[in-house]
Amino acid sequence: MAPALFPCALIRRNDNHGRLGAYLLGLWGIEHPLVEAVAFHHQPAVCQSSSFDLPSIVHVADALVHAIENERAGRPAELQVDRAHLESLGVLGKLDGWTDDARDLWDRDSG
Repeated sequence: MAPALFPCALIRRNDNHGRLGAYLLGLWGIEHPLVEAVAFHHQPAVCQSSSFDLPSIVHVADALVHAIENERAGRPAELQVDRAHLESLGVLGKLDGWTDDARDLWDRDSG
């Protein structure tokens, strides 16, 4: 049974890939924390968590991948993260280090 959090109406409106993915994960019986991380990775503040948990982690990872992909392709590479949310969790100051680490990993794995 699909979780009540992700009714079919959301999918019919083509809400976003995160919600569709979360809906399917729910159908397949995946545990709620993982479903929530997929569903809200573009808007982790919706979860109203006070800790740097899965939705926020996936949010940062997704933003880093998109920014680095764009950067390496010569396109504008703005890191699109919810800075206010990350600040509220006390991790915004770590973002530059995570970005550097992600670039290093990207270059190592693509070279």
